[in-house]
Amino acid sequence: MKTLTLLAFLVLVLSSDSSEREAQGHSADSLLILEDVTALPGDSVFDRWKQTAFGRWQGKPGDRERLEEVLSDLLHYYSQHGFPFAEISPAVEEPALGRVRLDLSIVTGPAVYVSEIQGAAFSAGEQKQLARMLAFYPGYFDEREIEVLKSRSKHYPELTWNGEPKLSGAPDFSSSRLELPLFRRSKNRVEAALGYLPSGRDKGVFGELSMRLVTLGKIGREASLRWQRPNSGSRQLSFGYQDFFLAPAAFYLFANLDQEEREDRFFRFSANAGGSALVTGGWKGSFRFGYERVTPRQGSGLFGPDSAAAREYWFGLGVNKGEKRLSDFGYLDLNVRLAIKRVFYGAGVRSGTPKQISLEAAKSFRINSVWRFFLQTRGQAKFLPVFLFTRADLIYLGGYSSLRGYLDESLPATRFISGRVEPRFHLGAKDYLFGFFDFAHFSVGKNYSGLARSNRFKPGVGLGLSASAERLVLAVGWGEKAKVKDGIVYLRLGAEL
Repeated sequence: MKTLTLLAFLVLVLSSDSSEREAQGHSADSLLILEDVTALPGDSVFDRWKQTAFGRWQGKPGDRERLEEVLSDLLHYYSQHGFPFAEISPAVEEPALGRVRLDLSIVTGPAVYVSEIQGAAFSAGEQKQLARMLAFYPGYFDEREIEVLKSRSKHYPELTWNGEPKLSGAPDFSSSRLELPLFRRSKNRVEAALGYLPSGRDKGVFGELSMRLVTLGKIGREASLRWQRPNSGSRQLSFGYQDFFLAPAAFYLFANLDQEEREDRFFRFSANAGGSALVTGGWKGSFRFGYERVTPRQGSGLFGPDSAAAREYWFGLGVNKGEKRLSDFGYLDLNVRLAIKRVFYGAGVRSGTPKQISLEAAKSFRINSVWRFFLQTRGQAKFLPVFLFTRADLIYLGGYSSLRGYLDESLPATRFISGRVEPRFHLGAKDYLFGFFDFAHFSVGKNYSGLARSNRFKPGVGLGLSASAERLVLAVGWGEKAKVKDGIVYLRLGAEL
């Protein structure tokens, strides 16, 4: 959008002036002092620039680099004040010995009035929302505003800026549209994860299905559905919804519903809702409140033979940065939770205030053009007295998402810390081979309801292939003391809609 002409002419003029000075007995290395700058025709933009900016160069040596700086700054100033197509033709004169005056011929071009911004990846309704999110107001084009818009877009995890903006509109640019290179960071996605166990009591296929929708007519609005069958006796189903608002500041509201049946032992229903707000630098602060009801299956005591049910009301706070579903970019999620829990018996009720803390973080490190290391750590701990414990308080590990090489959710714990290390060899932009080392240290903590006190370390190793940005993942993993034939095969399929 900027055109700078006749810089070569400046070199010729200065060289010519130098030759004339040599002929007059002056040194070719003598300095030329930049005395003044004039413009024809003059205008208010040039006058303001001369008054506020030219003093930085006036009285300084007028060599070629300095003259280029003057012209570049003036073009930038015109662009900031609504004339991004200005053209400048310079000429150098020497009104007095050793002094230089810069005469400019300026063609400003049309003044550009930007009436709206647009992102091609978004619907008509979302275009208006973008203007509000980025605090855009119509006005004459100002180049400085581009960096401001880019900086504001980084505050929203749903947006990514990739490319350069463009002006388009009426031929005379009396009214123009600024097209921004903004895109959704995430897309609608459906994933299916299947596993196959070739031997043992639970031989067969197990897995999960999840769906996430983000194109619901509003940036920041999304819905999710997840179904999981970790083994022959357990099932889980969950729904989630999130919406985004801008008044009085940018914030999110969300709600989730979950139900779970665990190995014919109990049935759990839970609901929670909350909100989060953008703080700074991509960080979010959040709060949640929820309700949980646990009902034992007929004849399967939870705390004891006469246990009937458990109710829990809880409140939690958290901070996070990044998105788990985009783990290659890195993320951190820390949450604490305080609950009021009541366990109902045939002979009475016991109450208490269990506590919970969880942490999850991941980061990817590039070694060179083909090698990358992915690191992830997770930890969770529940603190509750023995008389409040039910088997619904157990955290279950195992499976592709937590500890590969073991059956899905086959390792119960009340506290754990886990990690995974993946060296990745990239075959292309979206395909890579990987190996993995997963590990977890977990414990039941106390002799809860007949469970043996234990502190256990479990490793898992394996290798796999990820293709087309994880639309296809094929891996095999082995747990502790596993034989080659006992390796668990994982097949994960995904599609973007």
